[in-house]
Amino acid sequence: MRVAAAQLTCAPTDVRTNIEQMARLAEQAAADSAQLIVFPELAVTGYELAATAADAGLWLRAMTLAWIHCAPPE
Repeated sequence: MRVAAAQLTCAPTDVRTNIEQMARLAEQAAADSAQLIVFPELAVTGYELAATAADAGLWLRAMTLAWIHCAPPE
């Protein structure tokens, strides 16, 4: 199995930007034959644990955007 480790500069609480960066990195990894890509924890929310705790909907919005962006076409 070929594994890729991703490193990115996250935008604090900017879920859409972070997911778009992660998707680009995943596409690059797939083009290099990676079967698994590993991202840093909290990369989706930009390492803003306090913001995530203060805004319970932030994590839900983050996961919804990730699912929409990464869902395979039907």
